[in-house]
Amino acid sequence: MTNHETARLLWGQALEIRASELADDVSKGSWNLCVRRSQEAVELALKAVLRFVGLDYPKRHDVADLFVDAARQRPLPLDSKTLDSIRRISKDLAEQRGLAFYMEKEFGREEAARAVQGADAVLAALKPLLPPAWSKPA
Repeated sequence: MTNHETARLLWGQALEIRASELADDVSKGSWNLCVRRSQEAVELALKAVLRFVGLDYPKRHDVADLFVDAARQRPLPLDSKTLDSIRRISKDLAEQRGLAFYMEKEFGREEAARAVQGADAVLAALKPLLPPAWSKPA
């Protein structure tokens, strides 16, 4: 599988999580799942862009530092404020993911809403970096 094929699949999974699974979790009030799936969407989206530009990534949940470094070196058309926001959102969600997954913390509606908003912001920032056809429904 080529880098672009892998990137397309990762991006598609990120969009599917956001459009289907995450929307379902919100409607059911499954706040811990909202946090977890928001993190998953961000992770997959960042890895999609990294793979699209030909970079491998470590097998861990938070690749924001690698992404920001790559974005500045390439350079990708993202300003410093956006890169800082992506880094912060990814790091925050990665920290919350384990707590949500193992039910070590019960997240509420407001925390889940912030997680979803963070995921939406990252997906919106990354979307222009990938081919437009990849963001269209199949």
